[in-house]
Amino acid sequence: MKNRDEGVKSCGKRKCKSCTTEERVPCEVEQGKVMNGAAKKSRSSRKQLVGKRIVLTQSLDGVSDLKEALEKEGAEVYFFPLVQTSLSYNKETAADILGEIATYEWTIFTSAHGVKYFFQIFFEKYKDLRCLGPMKLACIGEQTAKEIEALHLSVDLIPNEFTSNQLATELIEDGGIENQRILVVTGDLNDPTLQSRLEAEGRGIVDAMQVYKTTSVAVVKDDPIKTYCKTGANAIVFASPSAVDSYCKQAKTFQLGKGAQKPLICSIGPVTTNALKTNGITPDSEAKQHSRAGLFDILVEGCK
Repeated sequence: MKNRDEGVKSCGKRKCKSCTTEERVPCEVEQGKVMNGAAKKSRSSRKQLVGKRIVLTQSLDGVSDLKEALEKEGAEVYFFPLVQTSLSYNKETAADILGEIATYEWTIFTSAHGVKYFFQIFFEKYKDLRCLGPMKLACIGEQTAKEIEALHLSVDLIPNEFTSNQLATELIEDGGIENQRILVVTGDLNDPTLQSRLEAEGRGIVDAMQVYKTTSVAVVKDDPIKTYCKTGANAIVFASPSAVDSYCKQAKTFQLGKGAQKPLICSIGPVTTNALKTNGITPDSEAKQHSRAGLFDILVEGCK
């Protein structure tokens, strides 16, 4: 699947810990701060975004580090969360899967939200992480990995390119998964391509467990949105297809007034870009690193 919550592309390699000594180059978030090259450089120079207005459209827990980094560079950040996630799962399916959790050889997390909600359900049944058994863990993206590692668990595989298709390719080609039991933890908007490839090409025995849902959030017509419509902005950022869909449903709320600055449309990666184009919006820029650090880079560059 190309995750509806968007995969990201790494700036370094990090493969299965048991088969390589390559070390990754940090490109995501370190101690709550965007730590890519541009961000580091900016700390020793003048602020690069003074007077720039930037709109973020994800939930705060998804972009808090990006918001902080932009504000440290002097940007005025408008925060309009267009989507939210919440716990959502089938109790019977969860009981069946958790009852056999130690028999899975791989568990795959496609988003940080999946990690959060899966373990919320897991700890309702078990009090000990060892009940997971000897499984290996795979995930898409450094942020998802950080959520797993916060539980004192090691991640065995993060694909070089942070997409579900690349994860499927590496699992299939790097040793194979034939006849192995695999659990894919998902949200309600996840594309089923990951599961289908693991089954059809990898010949794995795959179960999927939905643990959360994503819903649209209506923007309140208060002073911030009125100010945005009056003045416009330098850039508006989209980090998931669900945020794009929510934005398009509320297009009238975001309609700019006469003389307002038309913002650059910035996308985190190809899945979000495709969603924008499907809705008739051509993005001005797509992050080369499909991450919040990558978004920071294109915002600094695009808002010069």
